[in-house]
Amino acid sequence: MFGKARQLETVAELYDVAVRALMRRAHSVHEMKEKLERRSNNKLLVQLVMARLKENGQIDDARYAKQFARQRTAGRKQGKFRVARELRVRGVPDRHIESALEEAGKETDEGATVRQRIERKLRSYRGYGSLLGAGFSADVVRRELKAIVKEDVPEADLEYFSNLGLLDTHPAVYVSGKHKEIIRGNVPIKISPGTDKAPKWRATS
Repeated sequence: MFGKARQLETVAELYDVAVRALMRRAHSVHEMKEKLERRSNNKLLVQLVMARLKENGQIDDARYAKQFARQRTAGRKQGKFRVARELRVRGVPDRHIESALEEAGKETDEGATVRQRIERKLRSYRGYGSLLGAGFSADVVRRELKAIVKEDVPEADLEYFSNLGLLDTHPAVYVSGKHKEIIRGNVPIKISPGTDKAPKWRATS
C-alpha cells in the first residue's frame, strides 16, 4: 500500500507538481487547488502557486469549460446536461458552463447526435426475434424498422432459406448467436449455418 505523498515546503516544488499535472491533462481551478492542498498543508504556499498559475494563463476555468464541452459534445457525443453536471463536479462556475455550452451548441447538432445514437442502437439489434415471437408478421416488423432507421432491413437470410425450400410463404428469419432461426407459426426453428444443403433443424425451447 502506498504511503502518503511527501509534503512540500517550497513554491518551486509545489509549482513543479502543478506543471507536471497540467502536462498530463487540463485542470479546472478547483481541481488544481485540491491537488496542491494534498501536497502541502501550507495554505499560503498553495495560494502563491495558484496565483502564479493563473497569472501565467496555465489554469483558466472559462477556457477549460469550453475545451471540456467541445470534447464531450463533439468527441464523445454527450448531451449538454451531462456535460454541465460533470463541469459542476469539477468546480467550474455556472457562468463559464453556460457560455461553454452555448458555444459548443453552435458547433454541434444535438438532434442529429441523438438520431445517430438511436439508429446505431437499432442497427445493432440483429434480428427482431422478440417481435416475431410476439406474433407480429415479418413484413410489418421490417416496415416499421425501416421507417425508423430510414433504410431497408436486409433480407439476405430470407433468400438463403427460401432457396433451401425451408420457408413458408411469409417466414420470419433472424440471427441468434452462431445459428440462424426461422419462425414457423409460433415455433422457432434453429438452423446450423455453413451448409449448402438443406440443413437439419430442430425446435428450440
